[in-house]
Amino acid sequence: MQAWRKPLQSLVAILFTWLIGVVVASSDLFAETPLLRGLSLADLALFLTQLVILVLLFVLARQIQAALPENGRIASFLRAILPPLATLVILLLAQNLILDIVAPYLALWGEHLLVLLFWLLVIATAAWLVWTSYCHAPELIAGVLAFGGKLGQLPKKLNTCPACGAHRRDDGPYCSYCGTRLETGDSPAEKS
Repeated sequence: MQAWRKPLQSLVAILFTWLIGVVVASSDLFAETPLLRGLSLADLALFLTQLVILVLLFVLARQIQAALPENGRIASFLRAILPPLATLVILLLAQNLILDIVAPYLALWGEHLLVLLFWLLVIATAAWLVWTSYCHAPELIAGVLAFGGKLGQLPKKLNTCPACGAHRRDDGPYCSYCGTRLETGDSPAEKS
């Protein structure tokens, strides 16, 4: 639990940043104070709130990565893909955020150039995610196989019929579904 303390703190910080940003931006003073070309102080407050949340999301992703164990299985795979995955999500969210604020002040070619820049970054980050997933796929496969092995042992731990696989509700000498005689360690025939 100690390893997850910082990610939880960051999650609380994200929630409070959002809450405070919305409360501040919805105040009459911020909503009615114009800045430039239809941009109000409330718009700027929401922009800064969302920008801080994106930074905190990146910090959260790094903290989750540090909290995940390096076990050569699924946790290691998640640990490896978290940076490119978080970067990709943040880029996709930041594109709209930044375009909403700066687009009114850019010429059409400037807006197109900014969109092109973001999409080049998104494509490069997506390629980074795919490559990282490919390189760490053996860890994912090992984790899935280990999990599958545990699932294979599950019917043995549950009280199941070896013939039909049905779950046995009692420890009687016969399966109540298929009628197969069951081996029990405490049957009267085995005690004598």
